[in-house]
Amino acid sequence: MKLSKQLFLSNHHKPQDYSQAKTSKLMSNGVITYNLNRGIPFYLPIGKKILKKLQDLVLNEAESQDMDEISVPYLVKDEILESGEDLTETFSKRIIRLKNSYLMGFHLRTTHEPSILNLSNMSQLTHTQLPIRYVFNVESFMGVQKPKNILRGRQFNSFIGASLNGNEKSLDESF
Repeated sequence: MKLSKQLFLSNHHKPQDYSQAKTSKLMSNGVITYNLNRGIPFYLPIGKKILKKLQDLVLNEAESQDMDEISVPYLVKDEILESGEDLTETFSKRIIRLKNSYLMGFHLRTTHEPSILNLSNMSQLTHTQLPIRYVFNVESFMGVQKPKNILRGRQFNSFIGASLNGNEKSLDESF
């Protein structure tokens, strides 16, 4: 990757004082990410490489712990959210519901837990299969009223590990 061929070339310099610079500014100044619209990052080539390296490191560690990777879809049926715990009014306002006639009844994933629990319930697990440990990298979307760079955005990545266990003792042994 040639530095001279990068977008926002004038931003590719060492800040005067790293200790005084805000992390969010270092990340979103056009070197790692750029927010054309607040809270919605473009991962630029350097940022994409950093993100990929971090994801690979976490995935390798997860695999060494016998955790399998799964992929979680972006679109979630509204009924999955409604079948779980009651949503707070604040959280409910942040859900991005799709109004397109072909996608009515769906929303962009704001949190992974309901989808994972639904998947687990649908798979008809037995106690002899437990524990099941998995990891997933998800990109999520949330209606944030005042987005601030990459650290409080409308679109964000999370790398998450989870374990389905039969009881607390088994959970303690899993980790």
